[in-house]
Amino acid sequence: MSDSLITFLGIYFLSLFKFIAGPVLGSAAGYGVIESIFVTVAGMMTSVFLFTLVGNKFKKYLKLRFNKKKPIFSKKTEHL
Repeated sequence: MSDSLITFLGIYFLSLFKFIAGPVLGSAAGYGVIESIFVTVAGMMTSVFLFTLVGNKFKKYLKLRFNKKKPIFSKKTEHL
């Protein structure tokens, strides 16, 4: 792969986790304003999309794990 693509992907993956990495590293790599904005927004929106998907799956897992139906009648409530 070419060096510019490796640089772009590196900045993109760092923008997934830290917003400030995109503009700082984009200007350090010699990108213009438009390229820096593009790589930063692409990284941020990818992380938002991934965390939303993972969050929904995690929420469903927790709901299944902790919202088990308790019996209405048990040995404690039977004598009442």
